[in-house]
Amino acid sequence: MRLYSFLERTQNIDRRYLFLLLVAAVALPTFVRISLPIHVFDDTLGLYRTVESTPKDKLVLLMCDWGPGSKGENWPQTEAVIHHLLRRGIRFIIMGSDTVGPVLAQQMAERIAPKYGRRYGIDWVSFGYKYWGDAQLLSFSRDIPGFVQRDVKNTPVSELPIMRGVRDLSSIYLVYNITAGGTVDSWIRLVQPTYKIKVGLGCTAVMAPGYYPYLDSNQLSGMLVGMRGGAEYEKLIESPGQATQGMILQSMAHLLVAALVVLGNIGYIALRRRGSG
Repeated sequence: MRLYSFLERTQNIDRRYLFLLLVAAVALPTFVRISLPIHVFDDTLGLYRTVESTPKDKLVLLMCDWGPGSKGENWPQTEAVIHHLLRRGIRFIIMGSDTVGPVLAQQMAERIAPKYGRRYGIDWVSFGYKYWGDAQLLSFSRDIPGFVQRDVKNTPVSELPIMRGVRDLSSIYLVYNITAGGTVDSWIRLVQPTYKIKVGLGCTAVMAPGYYPYLDSNQLSGMLVGMRGGAEYEKLIESPGQATQGMILQSMAHLLVAALVVLGNIGYIALRRRGSG
């Protein structure tokens, strides 16, 4: 009788208790160390291998076309790759068509660079926000110094050691576009066929299905999908961060929801059989 009484109560749980359970499940990893396995998928591995294979005489362009609205997914996608580039000593440029993304990426680089002994203007540089349309993209591709002219610190391109010898997009090995929109399409459509550059994508999870065909055709060298992609990249570089922690919290919430669904269905089936008997 006690069992049936319990099962009956599962059919009418006050939603406030459900919210409290959810808060407890999400808060638990804060007080108890919980580690969950992270499987690295081929889309993430493709980007990692592309960064690893970047020649020392080439640069990587980080196009940070994201803002606060997609920070939960795009932030770790940006931070993990910056870690990787600085650790490997691969020079890179930060730019973006969003006013916020390049600023946040610059702050990440400023915080991480000293850990690896990397210096601004030599190992990395930021040109900040630029308006991007098809015409601007083609102009940048043909004459990078002429397009950017000065960095965010108002230093002329000619005075930046990292930009010596850089003329056009042939100096770039990989364009990694972190975005919450469709900005990567222009890179694939307009400049990749001419300059044969590698293109990587960091996107929100809802965008990913539309870009898997580009992976299959090798027009994308790799792709980080949402928070999951960031966590996988953090695993590859052995530097757990926000994405890894976020995936643990998300998994705890998913486990709770799954347990409640199972419990509710067991109660429903048991009570239905009892009533029909």
